[in-house]
Amino acid sequence: MASLASSSRKAPLKSKKAASLEERVQFLEQIIDDRENDIRTLLHRIDRLTFRLRLVETAYRLGEAHPLHIQQNRHIHTSENRTQSGKSSATSTTTPEKNSLSISRCSSTNSDYPKIVSHDQNVQSQHTQQEIFRFSSNLLKAEVVAPFNWESTAKTINSKLRPITKRSHPPSKTISLDYVYGYQGRFCRNNLHYLKGSRAPRLPPLVYNIASICILLDSETGKQRHYTGHNQTVTCITTHPNLSFVASGQQDGVTSASCAHIKIWNGDTLQTEHELGKDKSMGETICCVAFSSFEPDLLASVHVDRIGEHELTIWNWRIGKVLARAQKLGTDRIFSITFHPRASTLVMAGKNLLKFWNLEQSSQTETEDQVVLTSRSALYQPYPRPKAVLAIAFSPGGRVLTGDSTGAIILWRKPVPTYSVDRRISGAHEGCVFALAVTEFGFISGGKDGFIKIWTWEFQLFPVEPGEVNTTNIGAAVRSISCVPTCQGPSLSQFVVGTTDNDLLLLDIAENQRNHLIYGQADRISCIRCHPCKPCVMLSTCTDGTITLWSIGSRQMIWMYSMQLERNDTTEYPMAADIQPHNENIAIGGSEGTLLIMNSTNKTICEYSNALAGISCVAYSPSARYLACGTTQGDILIYETITFKLWGSTKAEQESHIRAIDWTMDELYVQIDSDAFTAYVVVDRCEVVPASDTSIQSPWYTRTCILTLEVSGAVQTKEEDDGVAVTHCSVASTHDLVAIGDNQGCIELYSSPCPQRNPIGHTRHLHSSAIGAMSFDSSSQYLVTGGTADTSIIIWKVVHLSGEEIRDINLTLHGQYLTWKHETERQRITLVTDVESEDQ
Repeated sequence: MASLASSSRKAPLKSKKAASLEERVQFLEQIIDDRENDIRTLLHRIDRLTFRLRLVETAYRLGEAHPLHIQQNRHIHTSENRTQSGKSSATSTTTPEKNSLSISRCSSTNSDYPKIVSHDQNVQSQHTQQEIFRFSSNLLKAEVVAPFNWESTAKTINSKLRPITKRSHPPSKTISLDYVYGYQGRFCRNNLHYLKGSRAPRLPPLVYNIASICILLDSETGKQRHYTGHNQTVTCITTHPNLSFVASGQQDGVTSASCAHIKIWNGDTLQTEHELGKDKSMGETICCVAFSSFEPDLLASVHVDRIGEHELTIWNWRIGKVLARAQKLGTDRIFSITFHPRASTLVMAGKNLLKFWNLEQSSQTETEDQVVLTSRSALYQPYPRPKAVLAIAFSPGGRVLTGDSTGAIILWRKPVPTYSVDRRISGAHEGCVFALAVTEFGFISGGKDGFIKIWTWEFQLFPVEPGEVNTTNIGAAVRSISCVPTCQGPSLSQFVVGTTDNDLLLLDIAENQRNHLIYGQADRISCIRCHPCKPCVMLSTCTDGTITLWSIGSRQMIWMYSMQLERNDTTEYPMAADIQPHNENIAIGGSEGTLLIMNSTNKTICEYSNALAGISCVAYSPSARYLACGTTQGDILIYETITFKLWGSTKAEQESHIRAIDWTMDELYVQIDSDAFTAYVVVDRCEVVPASDTSIQSPWYTRTCILTLEVSGAVQTKEEDDGVAVTHCSVASTHDLVAIGDNQGCIELYSSPCPQRNPIGHTRHLHSSAIGAMSFDSSSQYLVTGGTADTSIIIWKVVHLSGEEIRDINLTLHGQYLTWKHETERQRITLVTDVESEDQ
């Protein structure tokens, strides 16, 4: 390592001519950078002007003045004026008529509500007629206002309905998996590997998992490939030591198709080669898997059965046959299993467990198993026995190396007659040793204390020269280590580290450098908001306290801010966020009621503490003059962003967690949405009213509320299934797509609006937990979704379906329709026959 570093310092002296050429190149590069900055500035101005133009077009389409001008005299209306405007309304209900959308409909007439006018006119009341729709699901009933210009929209929808079945056409666009932020470092171990035997031209890809996705990352280019064959959380993953095969196991699901099993797949083609345990024999979850390099056809796995007992299974993975089983290994967790590189020996480590298994060929041909398992325990004397063994590796000579919960690293003697301690490093780490990686020249250890240490095989820290290090702190507990492969074998100075903060880091100890390969979130994703004007820019908040601004295009993190506030003796974390469309200020709602306003460089501008409960959602108005906040107890607060004062506050009739807020383009109304009700807020009076007491004559600025007519068909159909509830929705800025996410991790894409039951759409199920947030970007080219327990952020690319794909979908739907028609006709004939037989 020292010689490698010293050789990199030698550089030839440059001639004056070379120096002048280099200065010229630097000068030209500076000119290019300046031009690129100018272009970015112009593009930003174009985005802002486009946004303002959209506001103007909407206002003039309504026959109104510019919304930004109207806000100049909005503050003239005092509380007395707002009180005098009153709440009187005359509601006339028409006879309910049968609606083709199978949603009950009524109309309401409202008066004395201020209508937005130009700034040189007085506020006048106006009687308007609008339609109110009522719909219900398993959990609630709701009244919603028909969208702006609904009559023409309804005619368009009815004209596109399919005959008899009345089901809408599927959208001509779909979403494809583009990129995944995060790595599963919280609940998995030893799940970071380079793919051996890969046909990659340079460095082989890194293989790791998050949610139900297995990812192959090119660490040089940053590109990802994804294996999506699993339908539940991937709990373990390993690579073959000689071939380009990967084994990954998943936990058990609700259906038989999602039972716990192991998939063997090709890392080059991403094709599934074999499936092991699809007969529901693998219990609740697969704990760990390991390939054998000594006998390439062997695979070992450990799973937890239905009563919590661990079982060891030895497979011939090429033919999918079980060769041996060891049952009832106890209920204590088993963390890792590893095959000896040059013998038929398997090492198993876990809580209060370190066991060595010998695999011998069975001499009894009548037995079902072809391999006999015998085990030996480890002898720790005279040293104390640890509570858990967490890491296993093998030295170049084939001896076992372990790391345990006491922070010790132990090299074991070969069994004469049992395994005993040969060498031991006491206190190698403060706390547990989570990871070990070995090379010919030494080994690397990573601990819960966040330190990476380089050791010689004499069990001493590796000697270094000035400028080099043998110990480094990465700021989070180390979960897995994988050395960069070279022509001389695994590198001791370059390796990739997976952390419990769900990041992947590439470390170069010789150069004392580190590079972030993958950024992740350490806890649940609580909110995702895309920039309303800038494409490919998004903001995410996490319950670990971090607020992150991302660039979707470059796959990089722009900045990260840690919200470290103490209130009511509780650490506060961000629950909600929104981006101001003009000056790019960011509003953050905290779990203890703090509202934080930051600028685009994450500097705090001001802080409010008016809320008495956690702020669960925030939303800027179209002109950014107002900021609406909803709390976990049903409070609504509206702030004026110019003076940073509280405009007004009110409370919903039901104390419920407000999950979404939408503004109308004229900024007269706000819709609030919770898991128990939906209602509307009159902004001038800051009063909560039902749908029947509104007079909305403007389109909506955003659509994130779930209880709306635009998505009612999909929501009602979804919630007909027991235990399924829609958690988030988002409508694209092009208004032709709507995406919904549920508490099972499923994402569905439909044409917008979607008021019919049983709509036809596209389904994606790669999150392994409830959807915690989702948002389309401003260009509608990407959909961003975030999970809760799986901590992943997934970037989906919106792609147009080809004519052939649309034709295939239509043929499939036509086949389903013919099947339905045949089944209906068969039931009708059976019914007629039964009636005739009864008459006889």
